[in-house]
Amino acid sequence: MARSLLRRLAGPRELDLRWTSARLDPIAAPESYISAILRDDHCDGSQLRPLVSLANQVVERAIDQPLRLLRERHAADSVFVWPGQHYRLLASIVEVLKPRTIIEIGTFNGASALALLENLPAAGHLVTFDIVPCFQVDRTLLRAEDLDGERLIPVTADLHRGEVFEAYADLLRTADLIFIDGPKDGQFESGLMSGLGRLGLAAGTPLVFDDIRLWNMLHFWHTLDLPKLDLTGFGHFTGTGLALWQEQHS
Repeated sequence: MARSLLRRLAGPRELDLRWTSARLDPIAAPESYISAILRDDHCDGSQLRPLVSLANQVVERAIDQPLRLLRERHAADSVFVWPGQHYRLLASIVEVLKPRTIIEIGTFNGASALALLENLPAAGHLVTFDIVPCFQVDRTLLRAEDLDGERLIPVTADLHRGEVFEAYADLLRTADLIFIDGPKDGQFESGLMSGLGRLGLAAGTPLVFDDIRLWNMLHFWHTLDLPKLDLTGFGHFTGTGLALWQEQHS
């Protein structure tokens, strides 16, 4: 009853959550955001076996990841916190999967890219997309020498634009692992899933989603119709989700 009353009072407007946010202050966490707990009945437990197997391997190896590249670049101390940050988990999943092609969506300062490069096989390559050129980002951790060869390929492009997505369709189709850290604007992630369905992504391709516990990502993650696991306790405090692509999603 209280919940329905709250909805009626709020109407179409966003609730003022400043009072709720203030209640987090006494906890004295370095960062805090308002999220929600959602029950999820979408996935048949039998579909989760390969996902659980992968997650077990990745989590077990995450704690021992040295993150040498990030240490060499003097990344912020918070990057090396685990659990709480996802960088060890990203390095670990590359170590377990040994992918030849990784697609990252959302380069920003390059911290995640360096984690993904940590265990990338010699013949592998990471293609990372962003709408801002990587060397125009303040305090980027990437260097010009990172672009020597084809292990790291930064692309400045907006995959939310249909013609741009189609231009990179052949590349996206070859992905062995996709890490999605996009704008979380309520549109991009859903559009990306539709696009991946159209291009025929291989069944079983692992997808890692960042920030699934942030308010703007709750609905997307809750309604994502794929075998999925919330690995927040072993990854990023704002949410880490692991999913496997299915053919029927295409």
